[in-house]
Amino acid sequence: MFTHHQSGDPPPKTPPGGIRWRRIAGVAATLLVIAAAAGGGAVALKAGAPGEAAEPDAPAPLAVTAIAAPLEPGYTITRRFTGRVVAGRIAEPGFETGGRVAAVLVDDGDRVATGAVLARLDTRTLAAERDRLVAERGRVEARLALAEATAARRARLTAAGHSSDQANDEARFEVVALAAERTSVDAAIAAVDVALDKSVLRAPFSGRVTARTVDEGTVVTAGRPLMQIVEDAAPEVRIAVPAAFAATLSPDAAVRLDLAGEIATGAVAAVLPDLSRATRTVTVVVRPDAPVAVPSGEIAGMLVDRPVDTAGHWVPLDALAEGARGLWTVYTLRPATPDAAPGVDAAAVYRVERALVEVLHPEADRVFVRGTLPADALILADGPHRVVPGQRVRVVGGVQAVADAGVAGADIRAGAGR
Repeated sequence: MFTHHQSGDPPPKTPPGGIRWRRIAGVAATLLVIAAAAGGGAVALKAGAPGEAAEPDAPAPLAVTAIAAPLEPGYTITRRFTGRVVAGRIAEPGFETGGRVAAVLVDDGDRVATGAVLARLDTRTLAAERDRLVAERGRVEARLALAEATAARRARLTAAGHSSDQANDEARFEVVALAAERTSVDAAIAAVDVALDKSVLRAPFSGRVTARTVDEGTVVTAGRPLMQIVEDAAPEVRIAVPAAFAATLSPDAAVRLDLAGEIATGAVAAVLPDLSRATRTVTVVVRPDAPVAVPSGEIAGMLVDRPVDTAGHWVPLDALAEGARGLWTVYTLRPATPDAAPGVDAAAVYRVERALVEVLHPEADRVFVRGTLPADALILADGPHRVVPGQRVRVVGGVQAVADAGVAGADIRAGAGR
């Protein structure tokens, strides 16, 4: 049965005990939900991992390349002195007599042999003069023959008393005079033959024509150069060195030469005594041991090795990492047994350690250093940024040796780590 109350009357009050019981019921329901969720998670955990959870596996050792860097007693500094290649002989041939050039038989760049004909003069005048002298000699020969016959007759008549001694002497000395005249004509013919020979210009030695300055039809004076010939068979190398260093060189001393990038050997031919006022250097003449195909004027270098007795290690340029206080860092490898790395050879696993070094001498792709490296150092070949001290690494490809570098210096400064 419902109790009817009029509008405006206050609603009936709920007893205080009912409110309390409703709150208790709500809290109990919440606790039941939390308990159920926790139980479900535990069940799920049990279903997903029937045993204890395994800890994560340790990372595999990093694959690296290693290089053996044993202790060396010292290193060698290669000093380079610059000079240039000079032809052994350079000539500017010309005619000893003047005349008109009839032919030039060579051009720029031609290779000529010793005695090869280079040019000729117009020799028509000389040929005519020679013909005249030959005719003159014939006339003298005829006169001489007559004089000899006359002298023979005079001698017989004088012996018979039919001729005077004066006439006999005149006939006899006429023969002598005509013989001398014949000799004079022969000398004139020989002079013309020499002039004809000198009208042909020949190469004084084997070489190459580098400049032709005269063409056909040009009238030249005696001694005017027609061309330039450079001997290319045995060039010399002239090197400028300090006077103090030149004093240490002896004739025939063996040296190394850098000729257009090719390394050759040679011997010191001479040390010139004059000192250049401009450069304060002395010129050393070096002759290569073997023929070299280097043009005259090419820049050349003389390489001289100077040993330095300071112990250290050769290390690759790629093995250096920037260090502190002007030093560099090299990572050494110390044998270490891996914890548990399936498929990894225990003998190939190492642990990385840091060593501080100082660069003493740089070369093209390696540097000579000294520092805290052990005598039989095994170092990381490259990629020092990939590792940290204490990291385990695996050497692949075997242990290599530091390759010999060239003579060119690398641009490495000892203070680059500052």
